[in-house]
Amino acid sequence: MQKKSPSIYESLLKSDLKSPYPPYLKTFKNLPELKKWIQEEWEKRGREAKKVLKEKEKEGNEKKRIVEESDSNDENEKGKRKEKKQKV
Repeated sequence: MQKKSPSIYESLLKSDLKSPYPPYLKTFKNLPELKKWIQEEWEKRGREAKKVLKEKEKEGNEKKRIVEESDSNDENEKGKRKEKKQKV
């Protein structure tokens, strides 16, 4: 196996760091900057995910309420029909 020259590694170490998250064009001069940006990105994505979950939960609760209302309306209609039959 052939050894690679240190100059190859030096050029990689001296180049700017690139983010693994979009926008991929964003570059950083050092690891602390990259780490800070990634942390902010994770927190932002976490907030967005929580917001989506709350919206879905709200939609689910609204659908459940509508179904419960329609069920109670159906039961009221059945009760009214029985009363009419008994009066006749």
